[in-house]
Amino acid sequence: MPDAIQIFVGGCTMMLISGMISRARGAREHLPAPAPASIADVPASFLQGLRKANDILRELRDLTRCQTEDTGRIAECVRIIREETVKHTSQLSCRQEREVCR
Repeated sequence: MPDAIQIFVGGCTMMLISGMISRARGAREHLPAPAPASIADVPASFLQGLRKANDILRELRDLTRCQTEDTGRIAECVRIIREETVKHTSQLSCRQEREVCR
């Protein structure tokens, strides 16, 4: 019976992690383009003036803030998963010890 619980916990953990990965793949569309390699690759908006460049930099700062918040949420999820895994593992080990003592 403890093996079934361990399999169930592992399956739930796997489903949660795959959900987080699929959400991260969907968020890839909202990321900014890679940095330009040379002056020829600089977007025309940077050549249009300081105001446009400031708008783009502000938008990049907002995207970075969102990325930081998402990273924090992922770290919190990983922490919770780790705590739950330790808790369930300790419960399983207690059950196994009780069964051995019988």
